Amino acid sequence: MQEAISDADIVTIHIPATKYNHHLFDDNVFKSFKSGVIFVNCARGRLVDTKALLSAIDQRGKNINDPYLDALIERDDAIFTPHIAFIQKWQFEN
Repeated sequence: MQEAISDADIVTIHIPATKYNHHLFDDNVFKSFKSGVIFVNCARGRLVDTKALLSAIDQRGKNINDPYLDALIERDDAIFTPHIAFIQKWQFEN
């Protein structure tokens, strides 16, 4: 994994959470990211050590400065949800 992510421009997670991969993305993993990498967690939150992620972002000294993302967040017709979004949608439809 370290070799794969060390040169990646974008790192995404798409794996189930198990007892073996809790905080798989920790300080050591984030330190191996190259500068400017985009990190996307499409899996469970427990795969990422949030404190380590925040530390990595702070150490890079950069905020996410994306006017398109800011515009998307401000829209009333866009919804950002946790991993359980499908449950919320199902509850509203039934």
